[in-house]
Amino acid sequence: CMPLATLVIGGPAAGREVTVIPAAGTLAGNVARWIGQLDAQSDDAATERAAAAALEAAHHVDVDGARASVVLLLDAAARAGGDGGQAILGAMIPIERSTALFVKFKGDATVAQRERDNFVRFVSSIRWTDRSEP
Repeated sequence: CMPLATLVIGGPAAGREVTVIPAAGTLAGNVARWIGQLDAQSDDAATERAAAAALEAAHHVDVDGARASVVLLLDAAARAGGDGGQAILGAMIPIERSTALFVKFKGDATVAQRERDNFVRFVSSIRWTDRSEP
């Protein structure tokens, strides 16, 4: 699927971006995939445990009448409490029965943790428009 938008934060070298993309799939499936992006060495059992924990801790927000879920995922360095580390803030907004809009921030864990509330506000501000009207 093609992203609807990619927002680069702090310039390309900073390695921080927010993508907005419509796609099929579940939040659980995407969370497991995102964990793999953060911890490539993670085995299937560890990925499943981390995904279950992230889904349990998910924040839910109303987005134009739909119940969206927001998760925060941290790599091993960020979980260890150091200054480094990467994170993914991901949101799934149901659009139709089998399609959702995924909004994902990937970048510094400190930025993700600091900006989590702003990310949730951004996600909750998304509105659908009727493109059939001129």
